[in-house]
Amino acid sequence: MEKKLQGPSNEEVLGKIKSFCNASFYENVASSPMTDRFYKVAINLSKVLKRVENGESVTIVDTGGGGGKIYDMMAKGVGKELLKKVNYVSIDKSRVQLGTDKLKSRVVGDMMHLPLENSTAHAVFLLNPPSLTGVIEKYIARTKPASIMQIEEDNGVQVFLHITDGAFNMLNVLEGVRVMRDDGIMVGGLPFRKGELKDLETILKRTRNNLRRNGVNIGPIPIEIKESRIIELDWRVMSLWDKYGIDIDWPKFRLDSYVKTGAKLDDWFKNIGNTLNFGLGELAKTDRFWEIMDEMRKEKAKSKG
Repeated sequence: MEKKLQGPSNEEVLGKIKSFCNASFYENVASSPMTDRFYKVAINLSKVLKRVENGESVTIVDTGGGGGKIYDMMAKGVGKELLKKVNYVSIDKSRVQLGTDKLKSRVVGDMMHLPLENSTAHAVFLLNPPSLTGVIEKYIARTKPASIMQIEEDNGVQVFLHITDGAFNMLNVLEGVRVMRDDGIMVGGLPFRKGELKDLETILKRTRNNLRRNGVNIGPIPIEIKESRIIELDWRVMSLWDKYGIDIDWPKFRLDSYVKTGAKLDDWFKNIGNTLNFGLGELAKTDRFWEIMDEMRKEKAKSKG
């Protein structure tokens, strides 16, 4: 087992979880022409092309952007010459996935490592972000427990994984809001599933209500929906998502654009950060979590031969 005698830090736990994240979304899904319409709608919702066509110098943040599908789709619309005034920042976990185009800035990591000042981005894209803990949760679901006690232990691990995943994603959203200009637009997009809360405004409201029920005083929601679209793509995109490590039942997707409300972010960052640290801290001291990490490491090594 990999658990340390002195106890691992929350940063070590987060790093271990990230090591099992899904493969590149760009390589497995976004690079396919079958997803072009999804990105075209996202760009239209952001209104950023109008700014470019008007000669503005704009900054665009593309989370999990890989080689830069948003940038490439924009180039098809207005040509690369106009895009010379665009500061395009693509964020991904691998420099290989980010490509080599000199007009594209690259950040290896996640949204919490953005090299941008407050209120500087004209458009922020949060399209199809990977689940931080999804691969681990799927491993637990397909593994046959050795005993009733292990079932209970696995359930406990899943609870803390879910808390960690939710808080991590929320911090990514807040970081996107932080770098948005007051007149900027954020665009979020995910597979559309009936009955699930997928728009960020609703998720933030639910998070605020849960915190308030626990006695935490938190301020107003920092974003609100401006426009929404539900689109259906070629059914073959489902196989692309399978390569990415996520199962979808049908090729429908939801895209939403958001604007800032002017609400302050300090309390949000503080309380969601506390939630993330709680989830990571509980995982750090849970023996079963480290057993699962060890099992998954061995399985991964075995699959590589």
